[in-house]
Amino acid sequence: QQYQSNGSLRDAFYAIQQARAAAERAVDGYREFAAADVGHAEALNIGALSLILMAENYCGAVPISRVTGPGTFEYGTPLDTDELLELALAKADSAFALASAAATVGAGAKKTEQVRLARVVRGRALLNLNRPADAATAIGGETGVPTIFQYFFKHSEVTGRQNNGTWLTTGSVARFGVADREGVNGLPFRTEGDTTGNAAHDPRVANRRRTPAPGLGFDGATPQWIPLKHNKRDTLAIITDGVEARLIEAEAAYRANNYVGALAILNALRSNAALFRLRGYVDANQDPRSLPPLAPAATAVEQENQIFKERAYWLYLTSHRLGDLRRLIRQYGRGAETVFPTGNYHKPGTYGTDVNSPIPQAEENNPNFQRSACVVTQA
Repeated sequence: QQYQSNGSLRDAFYAIQQARAAAERAVDGYREFAAADVGHAEALNIGALSLILMAENYCGAVPISRVTGPGTFEYGTPLDTDELLELALAKADSAFALASAAATVGAGAKKTEQVRLARVVRGRALLNLNRPADAATAIGGETGVPTIFQYFFKHSEVTGRQNNGTWLTTGSVARFGVADREGVNGLPFRTEGDTTGNAAHDPRVANRRRTPAPGLGFDGATPQWIPLKHNKRDTLAIITDGVEARLIEAEAAYRANNYVGALAILNALRSNAALFRLRGYVDANQDPRSLPPLAPAATAVEQENQIFKERAYWLYLTSHRLGDLRRLIRQYGRGAETVFPTGNYHKPGTYGTDVNSPIPQAEENNPNFQRSACVVTQA
């Protein structure tokens, strides 16, 4: 990854930092003018999510700076992965306390939403911190976060800035496509989600070949398969939901030597008709689809593969997968070459050894940032 010149890398980093900074400005405003408003909790939750995204996707040296006035900055010291997650956890804890308080001002449904959002955000941070039992406790079961809970970002057809970004880069300009067993270790997203004449495809990763023929992508050479999860300009994007809550509980059960319990959670999701209808997974008659139950896996490695594949499919295109691949190395002791794509790329060249994204070059204007601390080969 060329941190000196990669525009996509630069813009993604800027966008996450802008979201984090905007959330912090909102928190500052609420503290001054409406500390008891439920919007205060939402701003804290969004700030926490931004920090988690940086912890999961970037090297362990992410600066958190602040604008203190017109043209003046407070340059932040780079935080490592655990420091970012601890900061996110503290924000989510504050959001949970605020949204739960009787004195908080706002509609009851909004307060309930923010309590549930804070539970899942806390669970995600704790899972990343290798505290699975605490993560499950934070969720609080079906009562704490119902399986059909959703917190999503709305898109619009009005302006390009409001369009769904995944649709833009896949369905619209065909710059990115659906991977399939990428680099030996990748999952069969394309083949198992291919809708072409396949009523039994996995709806969680549904995709189709680009039309009209020859169905090639942006480069004019690669066959283009388009994900159907974000198939319109205005498709909403789930930020977090009750499915993620159940997946956190399943992994916590597995880590507590209760694979049977973990498998029961996974199979309950696969048979949940209300969930499938909510997500639009229906057949030609508009009846909710279902997925067959998973068979018990025999070995520890196979059980872990099963759990992480279910996470990959349920959380497809929601920016969880890279963090999960890193956790397989960091928490489960796997070698990077058994987790990340390896060997020959489908175009000239071979896969490298990076397991996270570097900080863009512009951050070198920060006197506290040292490039040597950003180790892209460290999970």
